[in-house]
Amino acid sequence: MKKLKIVCMLESDPEIRNFLLSRSLEPLFAQHDVTLLLPPNGYERVKFDVASLNLPIPIRHVSIPAKRFTLWRRRYIFDQMRPRLSLRWWRIWSTWLGAIGWKAGVIYGLANLPGVRTIVDRTYDRRLKAVPAEEFAATIRELKPDILIHPSTFGGYFINDMIAEGKAQGIPTMLLMNSWDNPGTKRATSGKADWVAVWGEQTKRHTEFFMGIPSERILKLGAAQFEAYRPAPRLTRAEFRAEHGIAEDMPILLYAGSSRGRKEALHLKWLNEAIENGTLPRVTVLYRPHPWGIARDQAQEILDAGWKHVRIENSMRTFIEDTAAGRKPAGFLMAEYARTHDILSSVDMVISPLSTMIVEGALHGLPAMCFYAQEEEGKSLWTRGVKKLPHFEEIFTSPVVLVCRNYPEFLPKVATLIGRAGDPEFRERIVKEMRYFAEFHPVSYGAAVLEHLDRLFPENDMPERNAS
Repeated sequence: MKKLKIVCMLESDPEIRNFLLSRSLEPLFAQHDVTLLLPPNGYERVKFDVASLNLPIPIRHVSIPAKRFTLWRRRYIFDQMRPRLSLRWWRIWSTWLGAIGWKAGVIYGLANLPGVRTIVDRTYDRRLKAVPAEEFAATIRELKPDILIHPSTFGGYFINDMIAEGKAQGIPTMLLMNSWDNPGTKRATSGKADWVAVWGEQTKRHTEFFMGIPSERILKLGAAQFEAYRPAPRLTRAEFRAEHGIAEDMPILLYAGSSRGRKEALHLKWLNEAIENGTLPRVTVLYRPHPWGIARDQAQEILDAGWKHVRIENSMRTFIEDTAAGRKPAGFLMAEYARTHDILSSVDMVISPLSTMIVEGALHGLPAMCFYAQEEEGKSLWTRGVKKLPHFEEIFTSPVVLVCRNYPEFLPKVATLIGRAGDPEFRERIVKEMRYFAEFHPVSYGAAVLEHLDRLFPENDMPERNAS
């Protein structure tokens, strides 16, 4: 069995949850000589204590100069604001304009004028050279890896220097995609990774189009975090209903919140009233907030409502109570994917705003509805443009996902959703259609990564640095 020297890096809590807590990288750690790099202690995007996992590999914290990180970020926005003759790029451009504001948009727009862009690019090169990533580069030279692997959002702390240093030291680089928006809305500006692992056909196309990665360098491995969905759930449907005080024969509609949700209490109120007055069939609504949380006033309103037909999903009740009390911990809740599997295996349909829960529910055979009301968009280009981003756009055009765009459509569309929940043929169809967004590789995610490394480094063609 060949043994490679690998440097693996993570830089945020979502990546830690999706790749370490899912145990998807355990086969990699078991077979190869892996060192894990993390940002320095205190870095804002890492709250979880990785040392508590007692991983069987060494962990090192490596710093990149703050000024250099800022320069990479500004260069990325500068590149995103470059006008391109494509509607898909235009949608990203307009969304970024909403995020950074008109003043910054004008500045970046002028900087992208012909001739000026070359000068600005050279200026960024010069400024980056003045603040090198010395500690990061020295660590890579010391460890002498055969490959650099980054489970990644395709943005963040390490990405640019990982790719730049890989090219400088002649080391192959490989990105493992964290979430479905990564190829379309994030990427390195220091160059292109040698290999990119994506969820499925949708993100393969996005990786080709937006990141410029050749098709033969893109691997459809599925989602590491969805590996928790392969085995049987830990609870039966009856046990799950008993846990929540719901009758065994009662259909459950899951309302999975969004990090952008600002009026979810209102939506739940409408559902409760419609079920009570007979506008909707008898179902129980199960509410689960997004791991990034909800507004404090929304949490308090949901707790105080006492709705007859709405339940809070048990594993998230403390999270909502803490939010309402103003003691919600900063950052991302490391919600367990096995629990999500228990939930999705026990409910009958799902409603969510723009979130992966639409895809996750559909992969469980659940009829899904995307609710993104124009009444809640506000006036900013950012809130109006989010739904046009490439990963969301294809949800809005999917023939198997119900889409509700305004308040008057809400209850009628929910009634249609409930009707679909009783159609076994539709459930089979939605599973098949959702494989466009996320596939399950024939073998586990970790085993699929190992298979690729076996092809990349054949036994009779091992790197010289490992010849001993």
